[in-house]
Amino acid sequence: SLTFGGRPSDCAVAAATVRWLTEHRTEAYEHLRSIGQALKDGLNAVGVKVIGQPERSVMVFDTEDERRAFCLRMIERGVVVDRPQFPNLNHTMKDVEKTIAAAEDIAEEES
Repeated sequence: SLTFGGRPSDCAVAAATVRWLTEHRTEAYEHLRSIGQALKDGLNAVGVKVIGQPERSVMVFDTEDERRAFCLRMIERGVVVDRPQFPNLNHTMKDVEKTIAAAEDIAEEES
């Protein structure tokens, strides 16, 4: 009852979203998987360990302080990341490229 507070307009939007996802299931899933896999592969390639499924992956750091520092450095570059990563239907390959470039910039600074 709390998710939409019982407001008919909010419930209508949620129901329409479920209908759209049902009708476009295959293309939506393929998009989420391809975006998530590209993000996972790209981050791993620049030395940020990422595990899990492409649709919900997690960056792995040795300590919580390392994770926080990385996330803050990404924010400085205009990219918000944390765990887990949930790609959505609005994300594009351009978003993935921006994220990987920011992570690569951090990796280069550290080496």
